[in-house]
Amino acid sequence: MTRKIVEQRKVELDGTRRLIQDSNLAIRDIYDALLELIINADDRYQILGTSGKIEIGLIRRRTAGES
Repeated sequence: MTRKIVEQRKVELDGTRRLIQDSNLAIRDIYDALLELIINADDRYQILGTSGKIEIGLIRRRTAGES
């Protein structure tokens, strides 16, 4: 996969519009965070021209008062 920049130009947005766009793209929950992590790892494997396993582990810990 090759990426080519055709034209580079500066785009100016007013503050309000930019804040709305940024908030729409923000990671909102654990599922968004996991998806971002997996996609970034997969993209990196593609850039490096290799493959690999993406493993995500979960360690659950009890807090005080849980039985």
